[in-house]
Parts: sequence; structure tokens; C-alpha cells
Amino acid sequence: MSSGITDSSLTSEDAKAAHAASMLFPIGAPNNGFAQYFTGQSYLAPVSGGQVGIFNVTLEPGRRNNWHIHHADKGGGQILICVGGRGYYQEWARTPSR
Repeated sequence: MSSGITDSSLTSEDAKAAHAASMLFPIGAPNNGFAQYFTGQSYLAPVSGGQVGIFNVTLEPGRRNNWHIHHADKGGGQILICVGGRGYYQEWARTPSR
């Protein structure tokens, strides 16, 4: 949740609520089903369940996604659209990109 909120008087829940109010997509529920792929808490919100599933994933400040693979040739693959914060991705055998 890279909302830029730096007011130390805000509780964690207040900061989360302020961030949620500033976002285009909902934060969603704790993403416990995929916790192994993240350091710390992440949240998952389905945005569309149409032909292609679209989900919003929100990370708490200072958290990250562990390196992992989506096998596109086996029905996986992934399209990433960063709407806040900073992100890196890496294609097989290539240098990570920001």
C-alpha cells in the first residue's frame, strides 16, 4: 500500500482505510491462499471474472512478491498493470526490469 501516507499518528487500520479510499480498485480480502508468494500481508480483490480473470493485488508497505513463474504454455501466464508503488518483473534468462 504505497499511498504516501506518512502521518505517524495514523493507526495501521486508519492508514489502510485512507489508502483504500484513494485507490481505483478495492483492496480486497487478505490473500492467505497465495501467502507463500509474498513477504508479509497482501490483499486480493477480484475485479472481473469474465473471459480473463482480473485481480487487484495490494501489498502493505515494505512488502514484496517472491520471485515465481507463471507457465503460459500450461494455461498460466500473467499480465501485470501497476497502479501504484514500484514494481519489478523478470522474464526468463533476462535481467529484472523496473
